[in-house]
Amino acid sequence: MGNKFLGLKKEKEGLDNMNDKLIEKVLEFEEKDLIRERRLFYNFGGRGLCAIEREMLENIRVWRNSQIEILRQTKPLTAFNQEEWFQKISKDKGQTIFSLFLLDKNNKLKEFIGYCGLVYIDYDNRNAELSFVVNPKRCKDAKTYEKDCLAVLHMLCRYGFEEINLNKIFTETFPFRKKHMKILEKFGFKKERNLIKNRFSKEKSLNSLIHSVLLTDWKSGLRSEKK
Repeated sequence: MGNKFLGLKKEKEGLDNMNDKLIEKVLEFEEKDLIRERRLFYNFGGRGLCAIEREMLENIRVWRNSQIEILRQTKPLTAFNQEEWFQKISKDKGQTIFSLFLLDKNNKLKEFIGYCGLVYIDYDNRNAELSFVVNPKRCKDAKTYEKDCLAVLHMLCRYGFEEINLNKIFTETFPFRKKHMKILEKFGFKKERNLIKNRFSKEKSLNSLIHSVLLTDWKSGLRSEKK
């Protein structure tokens, strides 16, 4: 009985691995369709921001589900959930979401690598929260992830401070993401406050930290193209 159970378990693990690989191959195939002429809103550090389009949704869904532990997402997203999200951001003036592309030396789109944006935009009080998710494969290399993150921070601050007249941009991070917080602070974000037991995940209460950057910080040197 034990050997039979072990055999079934191995068979299931094998099927799960096959499914994961199949999804990756499908996404790699679809990736080629995403590289076409698109309007480039911002570019910095070999990365660029374009509009989010429906054909990107499956990539985003898979990337989010594979990194659920670092997000405020409580359960895996379905294709239906992702479509609902797309419909919402298409109409909601309180958030602006961009697709993130790796660019070649001529600033042409090379690879779709993530998405980012400003959410909970408060135009009266002139603040917004920064959101950023990248292909988890890129997170495995610390230098690559840092370059992605710094480029996104620069472009979103440029959009927030120079285009929609914000005074403050903030972001929420779980304390165990120490490397991510170091990148935030390297860019110029400052730790503002701790939120005690602010989130609930896997039957545990989690603290989170708020980092923020102000318009005065941006004007004092963060916007430098050399940064």
